[in-house]
Amino acid sequence: MIFRCLKLLLNFVVFNIFHYILIINSTIINVNNEDDLINGFNNNLEDILTINIKNTNLKITNDSIIDNINKTTLKKIIINGVSKEDSILILDNSINKLIFNNENIKEIHINKLTIYGFLDFVKYQEVILENVVLYGRLNFNNYKESNKLIDISNFQYYDKLNIKTNNCIDLYGNVIINNSYFYGNPSCSDSLLSFKGENINNLQINNSYFDGAYSNNCVSISNSSKSHISSSLFEKGGSFKNGGGAIRVIKSNFYIEDCKFNDNFSIYDGGIFYVLDSYSFIAQNIEAYNSTALEKGSLIYMNSSENIKTTGYIINAVQTNSGNINKKIKGGSLIASVEGYSSLYIENFYGNELNAGNGVGAFNLNYHSSIELKNIELNGVSGSSSGGLLLTSKNEEKDSFFKVYNGTFTDFNQFSKETSSSLIMTSNNINIILENCNINNINSVGYYFIYTKGGNTIEIKNSIIENCYSEYGSDFIICESFNDIDKCIIYIYYFSDLYSCYFSSYCIPNVSYKEITFDIGVNANMNINNSILSILFADSIFKARSTSLITINNSDISNHFVTESIIYIDKNLYFDGHYIINNCNFNENISYYGCILNIQNLDSSGSSVEFNNSTFSKNYSMYNGGVIYSKVKSLYLYISFNNCIFDDNSCHYQGFISYSLSKSDEPFFSNIDELRKIENAFATPPVNLRFISNSLNSVSLLSGESLQNDIKFNLIDDYNNLYITFTEDIDYYSPIDVVFLSIETNDPFNTALIGQNLSYCTNNICHIPPVKIVGNPGFYNLIIRIHGSEEINKFDEVLFNFDLIINPCNDSRYINNDIENIGFKSCYLPECIPNCNSGVCVNKNVCDCSKTSFKGPFCNEYYKLNRYHVIDIIFKIIGCSLIIILIIIMAGLILCRENLVLKSASFSLLNIILLGLLLNCLYLLVLTYDENKVKMCILEYLLHHLSFTLVFGPIVLKTYRIYRIFGYIRIHENVKQNKIYLILYFLIAFHIFMLILWVSLKKIKIDLAYTNNLKEYKKCIYPNSKIISVLFNLILIFIGWILTYATRNAYKNYKERMNVPIYTYIVIMGLIYFLGLEKEINVFMLNIFKSIGAIIEIVITVYYIFITKFYTMYINHINEKGNTSKSSLRL
Repeated sequence: MIFRCLKLLLNFVVFNIFHYILIINSTIINVNNEDDLINGFNNNLEDILTINIKNTNLKITNDSIIDNINKTTLKKIIINGVSKEDSILILDNSINKLIFNNENIKEIHINKLTIYGFLDFVKYQEVILENVVLYGRLNFNNYKESNKLIDISNFQYYDKLNIKTNNCIDLYGNVIINNSYFYGNPSCSDSLLSFKGENINNLQINNSYFDGAYSNNCVSISNSSKSHISSSLFEKGGSFKNGGGAIRVIKSNFYIEDCKFNDNFSIYDGGIFYVLDSYSFIAQNIEAYNSTALEKGSLIYMNSSENIKTTGYIINAVQTNSGNINKKIKGGSLIASVEGYSSLYIENFYGNELNAGNGVGAFNLNYHSSIELKNIELNGVSGSSSGGLLLTSKNEEKDSFFKVYNGTFTDFNQFSKETSSSLIMTSNNINIILENCNINNINSVGYYFIYTKGGNTIEIKNSIIENCYSEYGSDFIICESFNDIDKCIIYIYYFSDLYSCYFSSYCIPNVSYKEITFDIGVNANMNINNSILSILFADSIFKARSTSLITINNSDISNHFVTESIIYIDKNLYFDGHYIINNCNFNENISYYGCILNIQNLDSSGSSVEFNNSTFSKNYSMYNGGVIYSKVKSLYLYISFNNCIFDDNSCHYQGFISYSLSKSDEPFFSNIDELRKIENAFATPPVNLRFISNSLNSVSLLSGESLQNDIKFNLIDDYNNLYITFTEDIDYYSPIDVVFLSIETNDPFNTALIGQNLSYCTNNICHIPPVKIVGNPGFYNLIIRIHGSEEINKFDEVLFNFDLIINPCNDSRYINNDIENIGFKSCYLPECIPNCNSGVCVNKNVCDCSKTSFKGPFCNEYYKLNRYHVIDIIFKIIGCSLIIILIIIMAGLILCRENLVLKSASFSLLNIILLGLLLNCLYLLVLTYDENKVKMCILEYLLHHLSFTLVFGPIVLKTYRIYRIFGYIRIHENVKQNKIYLILYFLIAFHIFMLILWVSLKKIKIDLAYTNNLKEYKKCIYPNSKIISVLFNLILIFIGWILTYATRNAYKNYKERMNVPIYTYIVIMGLIYFLGLEKEINVFMLNIFKSIGAIIEIVITVYYIFITKFYTMYINHINEKGNTSKSSLRL
């Protein structure tokens, strides 16, 4: 720092001395307009020209000025303004550029000026821009001078020309930028400021501001001998070429400090920094907000070749809110992606809310790259792709490493449903160290916490890992290797408080997926030394493949709950690795079977487990085997306990220490004789049985009877101890622990067993299953066979015989038939289940219903009431015939409508009556069908009441008209006719309204009914409000009866005789109504009465209303014809 200050002071002194000397031979001109500027160039004879632009807007339109600049012999040009606000230089569109292309001019100094246009420095040695605002474009060409100097201070740059170009500003030489502002433009396709140092030049930026307008990389540096940026702000950088949203560094020495970065973006690599083949990279006191790379490295992307091997340092940095964009993030590595032969060291780093979107991970490594982190804190890291949230590495070469010292990692969320890891996922050849780390609240969908392959070494030292959750079951650490050379090595020093999905309410258990704390693949080594493993909840803690070795030394493994075992071995699942355990304590662990060791399957080439000088204390299994549970023979060849201490281990059932197939199949215990003195320390599956004192030893029964549970016995294991069987609740038991028994006879040609011949033992007692025995009378043997699992072969050979007597059948009391259809008769009493109700049971579930009114197998089904089909056919023929007659009458009415007889009887009312008679015929036809649907009930009601209304209503109204006529009440004919129709409309509307109301409320139903002799039929059930319709009809009938009686004498003078139809309707409607109230009459008989009544109503009405009129018309026609003949004779 002191050397740099002295150098700047020396440059200042030298510059002022030379400036003083040169100023003596200089020309100063004051410019107010363009002519002053032209004259100044033309009249100047000195080497130095100073142009003072006054308070004016100087607009240059004459290109001779540019020609004069480039032809002059000047050595130095100084352009001064009064201030940036008052002195404005405008380059006309026709000129647009102010070009400095004169190699004679060595120095150009522009001060206190606002310029609109293009400043193009083609040939120059020293350019000073001070207190300048430029609205346009700035360009420096790579002129041949090798020691060029560009000094920019208090400069504001706005690219306003919208001319397509690669970079907004190209810089060469030694560049110094202080207190300046640069604003990008989409017309620049790459960088806002591009510096090319040619391997000899330096770049220095201090206290400046860069705005990339989401279109430009802010600063691009290549081949710089030295680059230094300090106290600057970079915003809205956008890299659409090569990477590096804010700063791109290629083959340079780079140092940045005290800078801030906001809203920077790259569609490729490096959201802020893109470092390629650079010789050095140092970033100190950095703050980054909302910066993202769509590929890799939202903060920094580093890549270097083998010849360069870049080493980068980031000290004191903060990064927040990366990845929060509406674009798909492909790669991830939200903080750093280090590739090739690069190394990155980060110290004192804080990261928060880092969202990888579709990508994953905070850090990424490949090939020979390495990352070392010290004092790092990361909160809220999330991703949703294959990889690890903290580290993802691929294709690593030897000597790659990822080291973390003093790390805090909280609130990680892995959303990927692919194979992924919630913390670390590597492929091979990398060394990983996590030391003094606090890892908390890690969440994932499933899969792993750490996943690593061959050639890797993982060390976890003095670290706390807690609150790790997954939505589905997952393994904690997976280590795999695929050859014998590149082994995977894991060192664990302390582990505590880990819960698998099965024991947590935070995830969805998958019963087909077994969760393992440490899943060690083939060719892997895992060393646990001087460690404490405490309070782990999982299916198992250790599972190793056949060529892998887990070594545990001087460690304490305590207070675990595992569903399978701490060490689980199963050759069929490829969990058959090797274990060496020395000087370890196993205390207060709990499992279902074999708390420490559970061996399901093993062969001679498989696993081996060696316990040396270890202590097992207060371990507990909820079923069998407090320490070890085995289903394998000759276990002593593979499992050994040397100089081990067993204290207060227990289980709920058998074998406080060991549960094996037999005595000869137990593991090797160096102190076996001493251990066998402990009560229930060793146990085996049952090998014999012992009868209970009150049990029967023979069975006597009839053919077809079932055995009773009177034969009972206990099971005995290989130590002659009572074998404890489970209670009635067997939901938690494996079939290996269930003892089954089956029965058979010694003569299958004369006997047979019907039903379930298998049973199992409960509450330490075995019962004979209640199987049915059929066969010929005689003496036989009942054989009991005891079954265990497939592994207990000798258990299938245990047979026990009992005496079995089948007695002859007494035919006078019992029925003797072959009801099982197997060739043997059963002797039994008639039995019907359920009972026969009013019938008689005559055999096995056979009922005699002949003396009852019911049918069915149990005499509980009703007979169906049958219709009188002949009567129905007769009524259908009559109905169709009446319809034809009515149609003929209707045709006659139409043809004779002008006849005086019809006119006097009201032609319109006759047609209404005729329509009602047609509906009554349809009603007659409907009555010939069953009432088995609600639609039939609706149709029956509608036809009946409309036909009644349309027939009886007009008849009553005609009677009323006669009453009015002969009662000497005069009324205009038109008025009387209108009232008649209005009354008819009201009557029809009433019935239709009632029907619509019932249908909408679903009040019309079909129900079952029964005759006196209990025959079943269906009938329509109408709501109680039907009484309103009946009363309505009765009122109409009563009015008709009153009017008929009142006009009884009028018919002598009036030819229309309607009293007979009215009385007919009154009698029939009353009769049908009262028959409907009679509960003893069935619906079919009631319908016959309704049909007969309908026929009578139709016939009477047709005769008295229509036939009599046609007859009268016929007589009148004959009389008229006779009178005409007499008149002719008279003439």
